[in-house]
Parts: sequence; structure tokens; C-alpha cells
Amino acid sequence: VIKLAKSARALAINRQGTMLFTAGYDRQINGWDMQTGAHLMRLTGSQHLIHAIALGRREDRIYAANYLGRILVWDLKNNTLQHRIQAHQKPIRALVVGLDSLYTGSEDFTIGIFDAHSLQKRGELNAHRDIVSALALSSDRRWLYSGGADQRVLMWDTRTKQVSRNFDPQDDRVISLATSPQGRFLASSSADALWLWDAQSTRHGEVTTVGHRQASIS
Repeated sequence: VIKLAKSARALAINRQGTMLFTAGYDRQINGWDMQTGAHLMRLTGSQHLIHAIALGRREDRIYAANYLGRILVWDLKNNTLQHRIQAHQKPIRALVVGLDSLYTGSEDFTIGIFDAHSLQKRGELNAHRDIVSALALSSDRRWLYSGGADQRVLMWDTRTKQVSRNFDPQDDRVISLATSPQGRFLASSSADALWLWDAQSTRHGEVTTVGHRQASIS
């Protein structure tokens, strides 16, 4: 058990499963040894609550998105802050890293697209009608999934930047999203329910904690 001074809102684990990164109300990213629980590093410079973190493709850098609408990037070779840009005028709630792009979901209802290396803005996606609170990418990085307070889950083609599919609305705001390694299934969560989607067809199922119902795909 790792004891934190303040609660963590974001987690990331490296591919080797040797390091855990935490971030949140303490405005910094902390790195921990997964076996011993030893504190290995502290990355500072956020200046406000961190909502989301993500490791780069080569895991030589880590990205963070904060309440001030900023993206920050640290070099993990020397633990120094490389970049800090104003990406949105409102808080960023979600962050994912693609092949060479970075995607951010914001309280301004948009998804920002940035170059993963230079952080230059490449564009934005506009289809949500409320806060974009969750993002996920398929394993091949071809499809971007977004969810928000408008109770919708959208599937975007990262090549055309167009919505490829609009999943059936949930009955509450979307809190988080996750995809299976093979890319077939998508899971979304709300305050009291889990929704399971077959991302390759129109089939979907629901899991809810109310009544302890089991998942079903129909």
C-alpha cells in the first residue's frame, strides 16, 4: 500500500510494470517502484490540480493535463519539465497519446489535437454538447473514443477527423472509457452503471451495480 499526502486523480503504469505514476491535488506527478513502493521521483510545475496523465510511446516522457487548461510534458531521462502550453481556456479532463498525436478532452466541449512532440495544435474535434470527460484509443490508434456530460460516446476516425459512430446515449454523464487490447470491445462508465459495447457492430450490453445485474451482450 502506498500512502499519499493528497488524493490521486490520475494513474499510469509503464509497460514493464515496474513503475506507477500518480497525480492529482498535490499539483505534481510522483513515480513509485511497483515492487517496493519506494518513492522514485517528483515532477513539479503544474501550478494546479492535474486531471490526467499519460506516458509517451517510448515512455521517455510523460504528459499531464491540468485544471488551468494546460498540457505539460516532462523528460523522464532527467526529470525536467520540457513543455507547458495553454491548450484550452477551460480545464482539461482527459488526455490520451496516439501514434504521433496528443488528444485532450476539455470543459469547453472540444477535443484538442496536438503534435505529440512539439505540442503544436493540429486542430480540434467538435461534436459534444457538454464537457468532454473521457477519452480512449483503440490499440492500433486508428479510432478515438470520447465521452462526456452530454451522455454520449462517440467514435472518431483519427485519419479523417470525422465521427464514425455515435453510440446509443447513456442515461448519465460518461466518467471513463476503456478499450480491449484487440479493439473489439469498449467499456464506458457512469455514476452507477457500466456499459459494454461491441465496437465492431451495433451490439451493446450494460452492467449496473444496482441490483447486481450481470453483463450481457445481445
